[in-house]
Amino acid sequence: MLQQLLILQKYLTPSALQFFYCFVVACLIALSWTKEQLSQVLIPAGSEESITTFQELIKQFVDKYTNNEFVGSLSVAFIWAVLGIVVLAIVYETVNIFIALRNQKTIATTFTHAEENKKQFHEVAIGKGLLIAGFVGFVVVAVVVLFPFFRTLIVQPADEFFQMKNVAQELIGIVGLTTTLALLWRGFLILLPKFT
Repeated sequence: MLQQLLILQKYLTPSALQFFYCFVVACLIALSWTKEQLSQVLIPAGSEESITTFQELIKQFVDKYTNNEFVGSLSVAFIWAVLGIVVLAIVYETVNIFIALRNQKTIATTFTHAEENKKQFHEVAIGKGLLIAGFVGFVVVAVVVLFPFFRTLIVQPADEFFQMKNVAQELIGIVGLTTTLALLWRGFLILLPKFT
């Protein structure tokens, strides 16, 4: 029993790369949740919002603290590079999922004997059913309880958004959202034939 729990823990633990991707996604979600608060603080009244304005705001913010225009330009390039990496990671993971499904089908139809492994097939089917039920339960808890809780931690009034006590709450909300997304992603990957 303990050995099975250790194996399950191994499968449920997200990798560092998955955690990084989920952190980037959690930051993007947090930015979308706090768009109004950030726009009140960062965008001057009466200005027009656009991608150019967004880039200029980042550049001005970095220039203000570094007094170096080159570093400001690098920060804009870094943000767009991170966005490109996220898109590439999504494409890469999607391709890997379909390759794994194709390989699993090939192995199941070409190299196995269903009659000889009938008992093992039933055990795998029961285990898969329990994993699906657990995953669906976690999705419900995440959507109904965790996401709204983390949203309340991240979204703060505009005039108090950058105060130290609120910044700590916002960071806790982002870390919690990252962990929840990583566990959801890992749970989804476990349900695929490649991982069971």
